[in-house]
Amino acid sequence: MNRACPIISLLTDFGSQDYFVAVMKAVILGIVPSARIIDICHDIPAQDIRRAAFVLTCSYSYFPKGTIHLAVVDPGVGSSRRPILIKTKNYFFVGPDNGIFSLVLRQQSLVKVIHLSKERFFLTPISQNFHGRDIFAPVAAWLARGVAPEEFGPRLDSFTRLSFASPLVKKEKIIGEIIYIDHFGNLVTNIHKDLLDGFCQSAKDFRIIIRGKMVTGLVNSYSDLPKSKALAIIGSANYLEVAVNIGSAEKFFRAREGMKVEVWRR
Repeated sequence: MNRACPIISLLTDFGSQDYFVAVMKAVILGIVPSARIIDICHDIPAQDIRRAAFVLTCSYSYFPKGTIHLAVVDPGVGSSRRPILIKTKNYFFVGPDNGIFSLVLRQQSLVKVIHLSKERFFLTPISQNFHGRDIFAPVAAWLARGVAPEEFGPRLDSFTRLSFASPLVKKEKIIGEIIYIDHFGNLVTNIHKDLLDGFCQSAKDFRIIIRGKMVTGLVNSYSDLPKSKALAIIGSANYLEVAVNIGSAEKFFRAREGMKVEVWRR
């Protein structure tokens, strides 16, 4: 980590209409004025831990090694759920122990997990409903200042991991699901490019079915098909996506997250 100018990312469901994000940044800068704070996203739907986990796993690895990723989507705030600090081989993650880091930990080598329990690193009094300000932001800042992870509390042997559905591969088809719908209405599935490459011989060798509607083959860009036509593409996160050129696949298929997607060999 660059102690002279540490990087802290922020991911929340706080939105942009209220003061919450600004106050978290103010707390960080009050402790470590040289910090560079980078917003990943603050428009996660309220309490949607799974979407937050996906957005984080699509983002974190593009930051320099040593970055502190602060993620607060916390429907259990004020309850008995624990605040935690995770150290992996390349990064730090600070947030609630509710599974928000589950997908990240499928990719990163875990070094240690710390239960944040030393109140001298918190803002006091601690509110029951704004741990982002009172616990997570100051901990991230003190970590950026050089405080060792072990100083924040004891190590944990277990922590919360959410289960995310994996595609089911059969002889002639893959059964997956929509795991994310982006701002443009594109449908991101849980079918990774590597799985698709092993299943089909070519980009034209399969068809995708969602709610009885079919999309044939892969294209290289959205503009490869006429306006308003549905298409399939490998998205920037290397997952199979279904989109509509200059339109919304979400509306076209009347889709929602968790909906089944089938990929058939032709």
